[in-house]
Amino acid sequence: MVSIIIPIYNVQDYINDCLYSVYIQTYSEIEVILVNDCTPDNSMSIAHSNIEKLKKRFNVKIIDHKSNKGLSAARNSGVKEATGEWVYFLDSDDEITPDCIECFVRLAERYLSVDFIVGGIRVIGRNISYRLTTSEYVIGNDNILKCYISGMWYEMAWNKLIRKEYFVSNNLWFKEGLLHEDQLFSYQLATTALTMATVNKPTYIYKIRMSGAITSSNGRKNFDSFICILEYMVYSVMQKYSTSSVTLEYAQIIRFSYSILLSLYGKHNLTEMEVVNYELKVDRICRIVTFYKCKLPVPIRIKLTIIKLPQTLRKGLLKWHNKKIQKK
Repeated sequence: MVSIIIPIYNVQDYINDCLYSVYIQTYSEIEVILVNDCTPDNSMSIAHSNIEKLKKRFNVKIIDHKSNKGLSAARNSGVKEATGEWVYFLDSDDEITPDCIECFVRLAERYLSVDFIVGGIRVIGRNISYRLTTSEYVIGNDNILKCYISGMWYEMAWNKLIRKEYFVSNNLWFKEGLLHEDQLFSYQLATTALTMATVNKPTYIYKIRMSGAITSSNGRKNFDSFICILEYMVYSVMQKYSTSSVTLEYAQIIRFSYSILLSLYGKHNLTEMEVVNYELKVDRICRIVTFYKCKLPVPIRIKLTIIKLPQTLRKGLLKWHNKKIQKK
C-alpha cells in the first residue's frame, strides 16, 4: 500500500484539484493522509466534498495540528501515521497524473529492493523543465550521489515513492523550522540510498506560484537555512572520511558554498553587516573541509579558488557572475 501525504496550508484555490487528482488514481491500494497545518483560510471546508469522495475509494486520515508548525512538521506527522509500505509526498497546490501511483508501484514490483523512486514532472506557471537523465535503475550509493550532484534528478521531496522502512531506519525526518527542507532531504537521500529507480514520464503537475506557504521565504531565515544545510553536509563528510564518496560530497559542499556566496551578492533584504556575518560563517565552514585532498573537477576547483580569495576580490567576481546570470 502507498500512503500519500498531503500537508494543507493556505491552498483554498488549489486543494480541490489536488484531491481530485488523487481520487481518479488508477491504482487502488492507497491511503490518503491529510495534514491540516492550522490553515487560516477555507482550505479544509472547501475540500470537504472531495474528502468525502476520497473516503469512498481509499482509507483517509485527517491530522489536525493545533498550531502552524510548517511543511517539515506536517510531512513528519504524515509519515508517523502512515501504515503503507511506501510514502509519497504531494504538495496541496499541485496535482498528480491519473496513473502516477500505478507507474511507481509497477517499477517497485520490478525492482524489489529499491529504496526510492523518482518520477517525471510537468511544470505549469514558468518556462522551466526538470529533466530526469538517470537510468531506470541505479545501484550503489556512489552512483546515486553522482547522479544527484550532476543534477540528473531534482531536489524536491515530492513525486518520490520512498520505502517507509528505509525512511525511518535512516532517520530521514524533515528538519523542522528550516527553509529549503527539500534540499537537505534530497541530499540525505543521495548519501544514504543504495538503490533508486526512475519513472521516465511525467507523473506530477508542478504549479509554480509566487506566493503562499510552499514558496515563501525571507532573507535572514533563508540564509540561516542555507548555513544549516551546509553544516550538515560538512558533518556528513567528516563521518565518512575514509569512504570513496568523500570526493563527491566535498564537491557538493564547494558547489553549495559558492551558491550561498553568490546569493549574498544578489537580491535580498539583508543588511551589510548581516552579509558580512554570513560570509564569515561560510568561510569558517569551508576551512573545516579544506584539508581533504581530493581530485576535483575543474569547475569545482575554480569555485573553490574563488571562495578562498580575499573578500574584496571575491565580492567583485561574484557580483560580476550575478550580472552575467541576470543577462541570460
